[in-house]
Amino acid sequence: WFKPRTRRGAASGREQGCEHILQSPGAMFGVAFELMLVLAAVFEPLRLGLFRAGEAVGGVGGVGGMTNQYSPYDCSTPSPAVRAGAYCFVPGVFMGFTAFGLAVILIWSVPMALAAVAYSCSKRLGPARRTSSSIAERLWLPLCLLWFVVPFSYYITDPFYQSDALHVILAVGIASAYPLSWHLALVSLPIGRYFRDLLGWPEDQVFRVHKLLGWNLVAWAAVHASAQLLYTLVQTPGILRLRSAEDGEHLLYYFGILTAALLAAHALLARCRRSERLQACFRQAHRVGALAVLLAATAHWWPFALFLVPPASVHGAVLARGLLQHSFRADLAAGRPRLLGAMVFAALLSSLVVTALVWRWRESVMLKPEASAYAAFVFPPLSVLGSLLSSFLASFAVGAMSCLEQGGQGGSEGRRSESQCSLTS
Repeated sequence: WFKPRTRRGAASGREQGCEHILQSPGAMFGVAFELMLVLAAVFEPLRLGLFRAGEAVGGVGGVGGMTNQYSPYDCSTPSPAVRAGAYCFVPGVFMGFTAFGLAVILIWSVPMALAAVAYSCSKRLGPARRTSSSIAERLWLPLCLLWFVVPFSYYITDPFYQSDALHVILAVGIASAYPLSWHLALVSLPIGRYFRDLLGWPEDQVFRVHKLLGWNLVAWAAVHASAQLLYTLVQTPGILRLRSAEDGEHLLYYFGILTAALLAAHALLARCRRSERLQACFRQAHRVGALAVLLAATAHWWPFALFLVPPASVHGAVLARGLLQHSFRADLAAGRPRLLGAMVFAALLSSLVVTALVWRWRESVMLKPEASAYAAFVFPPLSVLGSLLSSFLASFAVGAMSCLEQGGQGGSEGRRSESQCSLTS
């Protein structure tokens, strides 16, 4: 992909290579996906290094470090209900984010931001150059092993998890949550034709990678849910009670059960997609089911509010692009590469802003003396919904303003014919 093309009259191989990159903007989104895989691979080793250096990054997976959940010992949180729980809610360093959470959401958003910038700087007016998903597919099995083995090695060496077979099953269940989380964060990227144009992969490869992610997700979810449910019912059945303000954190298990049920229904829907009764409404049902799974999963595992910022942004931009296609006679696939890049970048920026606002609101609520542990479960899914809505509005505004401006500037017949956007009747 980086190899320069030899072309008659070109100045130099280096200039040809740079021009080739700028003329293949869709390939950058494929590269962005691969960079996200690299970040997912190095996340836990980096977290462990920071943890050993004394940084407040939380335990395995960094959940507490990303979501302001620290040790309950020596807790100064004003709310008695929160202090009595299994964690201590602490204020962030900026807009409610901890330093680790802020670093995670910004770094995780970098690949898509760079791809959007590269796309907006493109000079190509034709369709995006096709690349291949083979790198991502070859990396998948080693990544799955890495995501599972690293946390499992932490747990299984602890005497608590070596005490009996049930605790070994618990270690397997908790460790499987780590690959499950990465699968859910990556499978949430859209696969419709609008994003396929940005991604730069052939259609069959896009669907193949999506199915690979989806069915691996179902397998890891089955391991995680069954192990956790078995241990909870046998060892700690009282953890499911909801009798007082301190029991609010037990909603974690209820949202986990809800997520498992929704995912099972979603998998059944995907399995039966070729049924004659489902073919007409499969896409709509698939989208609604996927959104329900993601919202329930975010309520169950709060860091998803950070990891779903890029997927929510791309979804918002894709929805805006589809509406622009209907509202304007706009050939956005071929003639508007700069506009598409600007739309994705605006969507990502708006998602980051809305997530920061929701996280700041979360901090202000959770630090009140009357705060309840139940309230903490509202903000992560609210953040995801806000990211999706704001990214749609921001990207649609960018696209509509560009189309209206271009349509208004078409004074002559020649300039009007060159315009890629014009109002429909």
